[in-house]
Amino acid sequence: MKPQIVILLIISIFAFVLLSCEDDPSSPVFLSPTCAITFPSDSQGVSDTVQIVIEAEDDIQLELVQLYIDDSLHLSVPRPDQSTLSSPFTYDWNTRIYEDSTWHTIWAMATDNDTNVTISDTIKVMVDLTGSLGQRVL
Repeated sequence: MKPQIVILLIISIFAFVLLSCEDDPSSPVFLSPTCAITFPSDSQGVSDTVQIVIEAEDDIQLELVQLYIDDSLHLSVPRPDQSTLSSPFTYDWNTRIYEDSTWHTIWAMATDNDTNVTISDTIKVMVDLTGSLGQRVL
């Protein structure tokens, strides 16, 4: 075999292997949703009824948004048939049933139509029933 043919054959095989390793640009990319608690802030004092605000979005479609306080489900918003979910999501949390000066964790979870799940950062808030921390209430 001539050296030029061998070199051409090696280059052809190398090019074929390289091109076959690339992602198919026509295949869809499903991104996970975003999810964040925008109010209250971490380490904030809260009292009375506080409106917790969740921002969640997806590149295609949200299916479910949930809110947890102290790891207990307090809000679950599924996507209604033939419609879409849109931010913000809110929950009015009655803090009067908790003891004063107690810390509580809050986190949210968003699920999209491709079952991708995103969990927000966990925030901690202190119930301040005496009003000494200067919180914002609903």
